[in-house]
Amino acid sequence: MKNIIRFTLSALITLILLTATITFEFDCAQAGTIKPEGFALSYEAQVQYDQRAEKLTALLRQYNSPLISEVDTFIEEADKNGLDWKFLPAIAGVESNFGRVLLDGSYNPFGWGGGYLYFKSFEQGIKTVAQGLTEPVYRGGKTPEAIGPIYCPPNYRYWINGVWQFMNELENIRTETALQPSYTS
Repeated sequence: MKNIIRFTLSALITLILLTATITFEFDCAQAGTIKPEGFALSYEAQVQYDQRAEKLTALLRQYNSPLISEVDTFIEEADKNGLDWKFLPAIAGVESNFGRVLLDGSYNPFGWGGGYLYFKSFEQGIKTVAQGLTEPVYRGGKTPEAIGPIYCPPNYRYWINGVWQFMNELENIRTETALQPSYTS
């Protein structure tokens, strides 16, 4: 009985005196902080989900796109080249209905080189175009307005609107994770 009382008192004193912050990270891109404060044991939690892959997968599935296996490549190349993650998929949406309408065997959903350039795979095409948009000819274009007049000169206004339409659709697409509660401090 004395041990139980001693343990309980020790735990209570520890809780009262505990002021350290414990930070932890999860492999699934979730991060959180717990800040114990006396008896109240109040806490702050910050949980962030990287929904980009989930959103892009949902959009490409919706359009029955052959690009669905390249979701990670789209995101990695956008991050690597400082592009908005929605930009390249949106260009593919405008230029080839997300890879559904293109020259057989070209793996060129972007209309790159007038649509006549051939790549060995969709992955190579994504990497080439992501890198290409950082080249001087596009002046490091990071937005549809910046590259539209060069990328699609005869109809660039329609092209810009189409790219923005798909970027907005991608941003606003509902996913399973988006339906889960979000915890922020």
